[in-house]
Amino acid sequence: MDVKYFELFQEIKNLYKDDILELGIYEGCFADYYDMFEADPAELDLYLSQASQCGKHILELCCGNGRLTVPFAMQRFHVDGCDLSRDMLKKLETRKNSLPKSLQKNICVFNQDVFEIETENKYDFICLPATTVCIISDDEDKLKNLFSKVHFLLSEDGRFVFDMRTYPIEDERSCSLVSSFVRRTEDTASLTLCQEFINYSVGRSITNLYTQIERRNERMEKYIAYADKKIISRDWIEGVLSGAGFKIHDEISSKCDGADVIYMILKKA
Repeated sequence: MDVKYFELFQEIKNLYKDDILELGIYEGCFADYYDMFEADPAELDLYLSQASQCGKHILELCCGNGRLTVPFAMQRFHVDGCDLSRDMLKKLETRKNSLPKSLQKNICVFNQDVFEIETENKYDFICLPATTVCIISDDEDKLKNLFSKVHFLLSEDGRFVFDMRTYPIEDERSCSLVSSFVRRTEDTASLTLCQEFINYSVGRSITNLYTQIERRNERMEKYIAYADKKIISRDWIEGVLSGAGFKIHDEISSKCDGADVIYMILKKA
């Protein structure tokens, strides 16, 4: 789907075309936006429960701001986190520094593309949370190679767990309501708008974000971004996994932040 902005967001982009900056979805003020949200309690419980059945050494792919990394460390797991976004990893570092020194040492972070991760470590538990698999699934060969690498890094009795969004197909296209978030500090006031647009016919879900920031005695700043996800099916992902040497040990359907999610729990075949 070539069009990345829709309806209100395209209108905003056109209106402020000479005065709006397009950012990556996990960059700058949008990293601030995502940092407002903690892990869903059911999501966190599931990942902690699965990890506790495996061992103490965890690799978290696309760890972002540490919303799972830090709770893992608080439960005395040793966590290696990998993420490409420097801005999100700065948020993780802030969370990490809020921990007692004895727990901070449980976290080690790599600023790397997950497709290129290199480590000599082996892990009892590897996870890819936050439905990130839907963002990185466009290149099927790269995803297969990543899963094969995960297979190599995983201990023989370990588990690999990720979650994927599922979509009830009702119409060819649909969209969510516009969500708005306001933040005020001593020196700034910001407004963020967010909306998801789904096109089932081309198998894409695109989230649009717009943020405006007022700083004391300064010109208003305006930013826009989008997240582009592939709608993936269970059958499709099962085919990718089988080629990487995994078998499905269990799968759990749940709600996460109001969305339908399937947690895929995998072991070595």
